[in-house]
Amino acid sequence: MYRKTFARIHLGNLKQNIRNAAGNVPDACGIVAVVKANAYGHGAVECARAAKQAGACMLAVALAEEAVPLIQENIGLPIIIIGRSNHEQLRLAVELGLQPCVFTPDDIAFLQEASAEQGTKTKVHLKFDTGMCRIGIRSDQELGECIKTLNACDRVGLEGVFTHFANSDAKNKDHAIGQHEKFLHYIDILRENGFRPAIHADNSAGTIDLPQFSHDMVRFGISMYGYYPSDEVDKDAVPLSPVMEVFAEISHVKTIEPGESVGYGSTFTAQRTTKVATVQIGYGDGYNRLLSNKGKMIVTTDCGSFYAPIIGRVCMDQTMIDITDVGGAVQTGDVVTVLGKKGDKLVSADDIAKICGTISYEVLLDFNERVPRVYSDDNGADPAGKEQK
Repeated sequence: MYRKTFARIHLGNLKQNIRNAAGNVPDACGIVAVVKANAYGHGAVECARAAKQAGACMLAVALAEEAVPLIQENIGLPIIIIGRSNHEQLRLAVELGLQPCVFTPDDIAFLQEASAEQGTKTKVHLKFDTGMCRIGIRSDQELGECIKTLNACDRVGLEGVFTHFANSDAKNKDHAIGQHEKFLHYIDILRENGFRPAIHADNSAGTIDLPQFSHDMVRFGISMYGYYPSDEVDKDAVPLSPVMEVFAEISHVKTIEPGESVGYGSTFTAQRTTKVATVQIGYGDGYNRLLSNKGKMIVTTDCGSFYAPIIGRVCMDQTMIDITDVGGAVQTGDVVTVLGKKGDKLVSADDIAKICGTISYEVLLDFNERVPRVYSDDNGADPAGKEQK
């Protein structure tokens, strides 16, 4: 790692988040660790390995190809694909021994053919659309056609059934309750036809607020990484600690006089003698340009930790901050906290999301490959962490 701009991933926090979630659901309920989109930007292989150590029973990805590195690294947990797969992806799922989501007779029949070609059997999870209006079975007739096809396909086994709540993170749970009632109706039909699949409905919000709907497994996504799906869930039910922190190096410190402007477009003009630090991070690293003249970083000196507001526009590779009110010496080579906590100061993904008009999920995912991930188990054994290869 050359530039001192990096993300530290606290795997110990991830493990504890999983254990706290497990404590909020029945003992027999398994935790499915959702590691799609490179584990929400945290690193799929490392997070999957940590999740397994914390007791997760299964991994979830959105795309069959996302499972390739997990298989190559021998994580050793079954993997479900929770998004729709085209035929090329279904063929890959068969090759890798994944458990794809299906909801049409055509996909089931294709899996039968692909499994026969490879001399294997494939486990699938039926997806039900109970109110998300995204993907899934929407009627008794559609389910009946899938059941007929499953009965005709000896190489495709129904391993699980699931739905996804659209509003389980809202204070009013009526929509989620209605979705669950529809889901139970479809499960009854399956049981009448002799199927006994594993059942899962809860996402992170459901795991926290609707543990009574946990069934056999819950899919733990954003909250595994330390963030609540919304401010309306019961945060006392499952304590969470953020897993990612982001740091960046100061490349230059200077003083400007009243009337001088900063950055592209001269959107900030100094009203006083102002001490400015240039920080080695920008929108080319996934640091949102909407933070221009609105966001803040944390600068830590021997006098403590201080907020330093962003001044001027966030550039592709650099961002300027006002360090006039920072106590103590600040110099080139110092590292500031872009995301995380230092002393009594905190910049969270939720804080950044509010400024940018988005959600914590996107903030975490935005930090790209130019920001190396450094891993720590938070157990003191490897305080420097391990740099991703």
